[in-house]
Amino acid sequence: MIRAIAGLTVALLMAGLSMADDHPVILLYHHVSEETPASTSVSPAVFDQHLEYLAQHNFTVLPLGEIMLALQNDQPLPEKTIGLRFDLQRSVSTLKRAKLAVHRFRQH
Repeated sequence: MIRAIAGLTVALLMAGLSMADDHPVILLYHHVSEETPASTSVSPAVFDQHLEYLAQHNFTVLPLGEIMLALQNDQPLPEKTIGLRFDLQRSVSTLKRAKLAVHRFRQH
């Protein structure tokens, strides 16, 4: 657990250098599974830890479409805006929706 959160924390700290109202951070997940290679995957438990971290540290998770629309129309975004991107949308959509709902992040 500590290693998973440490990795996310480092990524967010590095991204924080450019995080501003017009610079959201996009977290990319290739697989959320225990059945795919660890080099390209996080387990559902680790994904849940990532969402918990984001919730506890007051990040705003928005759908990518909403982020893009705001940027295209020069509209401000909330501070600490995060977008989540899943390479294999079909394989994680049910899990993703459930996890996002638990953390009260809007589903995309």
